[in-house]
Amino acid sequence: WGGVKGVDRSIEKLCRSYQKQVFKLLDVCRECICFDSLADIGRCLEAVSRDLEVEILRCKNRFSGDYNVWETCGYRDVMLNLRIVTSESIR
Repeated sequence: WGGVKGVDRSIEKLCRSYQKQVFKLLDVCRECICFDSLADIGRCLEAVSRDLEVEILRCKNRFSGDYNVWETCGYRDVMLNLRIVTSESIR
């Protein structure tokens, strides 16, 4: 399982990037899934988007033709920020 962002790093990000607005801190819990093909990524994104217990807050698509690959030396990925919306998660 992925790690949880540390308290020190969270506070640093809140102060430096988000003007202490806690609701902007989205990437507290992290996971990574690797796929063999773009088609597999597409199927996963479709499944996530259909899940009634998942809210997609942000999608950064570094496979898009609009993405400037020079910013990441050619690295490509799709990054999602999700919110799990269940009776347990909203307590």
